[in-house]
Amino acid sequence: MKKLIKFLASKIKYIIFIYVLVQIVLILTININYRSDALYYYKIAQECIEGSEFYQEQAVKWITENPVKWISLAPLKFLHTYGWDDISLSSLLGFGDTNFAREIRILVSERGQSDALSDTTLTEKVLYFSVLILSHLFYYLLLVAITSGIYNLFKKRLFTDSTSLILLFSLLATLMIMVTVGTPRYKYPMFILLLPFAASYLDMKFGFGKPNNEKD
Repeated sequence: MKKLIKFLASKIKYIIFIYVLVQIVLILTININYRSDALYYYKIAQECIEGSEFYQEQAVKWITENPVKWISLAPLKFLHTYGWDDISLSSLLGFGDTNFAREIRILVSERGQSDALSDTTLTEKVLYFSVLILSHLFYYLLLVAITSGIYNLFKKRLFTDSTSLILLFSLLATLMIMVTVGTPRYKYPMFILLLPFAASYLDMKFGFGKPNNEKD
């Protein structure tokens, strides 16, 4: 053991030199790979920016040439944004970027079960549609409760600065969606802010959270 220690001590400068040399080689290699990756992603970003500018110009051109058609699309964007709610559930269930609304249309069409969720077993189809339908039923229940809560607010004139600000923000954000891009995930800032209206309505209607003697 002592001989090994003496040997290592006598060669320590060579060991340190080799260690430093290896570290330098690794650092240079990593930097080369990093610069290569950075250049690759920079080129992709440039292509995306150029593509975005091109499509933006085409969109503005189409809008200026077809203003009536552009405005007529607003209700469809509103419906597409608030009409369904499959943002991540399909992916969480292992069905990737499956579009629930599209699969429902296929299911109720003449093609029916055979073409809906192709390349899946009957059990997987039952699981998928059961979970997504239950999820949407709950979502629609919340929408009805939110709408009823807002209606009750107007009916009883129960406005406060906070509720007025929430409603104003939700209205402006929804209008922005209707004139730009309507997609379900864009509704969540407004949807979350409006949930207290649903809670208020359900509490008023069913007396959630009240003692039993108050419910009676």
